[in-house]
Amino acid sequence: MPPYDTYGHRPVQTTSMVAVAAFICAIVGIWIAAIPLGIHAQGEVDRSRGRLTGRGFASAAIVIGALEALITVVVVLVILNQISKSG
Repeated sequence: MPPYDTYGHRPVQTTSMVAVAAFICAIVGIWIAAIPLGIHAQGEVDRSRGRLTGRGFASAAIVIGALEALITVVVVLVILNQISKSG
């Protein structure tokens, strides 16, 4: 739960736009941007002291981006293997 201000009101929470951008990059397949943006967004949310939400978007972007990077490496290795066999 976010901290209360001096008047006893909860601060307005907003979603981190960096976290949303990271998630969109991951969904679209731009993993090379999704991973660093996701890491940055997690830190931003953690430092906001409850004012920002979106840690889930950031975490999802990192996980999806890492899976996409792994798939990319596997595909490149398979292609290089096929090229070396045919040559």
